[in-house]
Amino acid sequence: MSEDKPIKILSLLAPCAVLVCALYLFGYWSSFEINILEFVSLSDIIKLGVYPLVVSGGAAFIIGFLSGTTLPRHSYQGPKRRLRLVEESKSIRRLLSLQC
Repeated sequence: MSEDKPIKILSLLAPCAVLVCALYLFGYWSSFEINILEFVSLSDIIKLGVYPLVVSGGAAFIIGFLSGTTLPRHSYQGPKRRLRLVEESKSIRRLLSLQC
């Protein structure tokens, strides 16, 4: 069952990535009043759209990593608040383990 999960995720991400790539190319070339979809095939759409997806994904990863390591998790609000946060996180983890 766990072996099928990456395949399901990839089967959902691949069409989405092709759509994003096609919209990116169409949006860029339409500013020059050129319909790029007349001149490219599906493989060209994938090749030309991978670079913007990698750059934006890498930038999002770097920003998330930097903000996650430099910003505090939460401000101190006393031991009762911390105890409640611990209990909430335990219940959320328990729910997530049941759903997977």
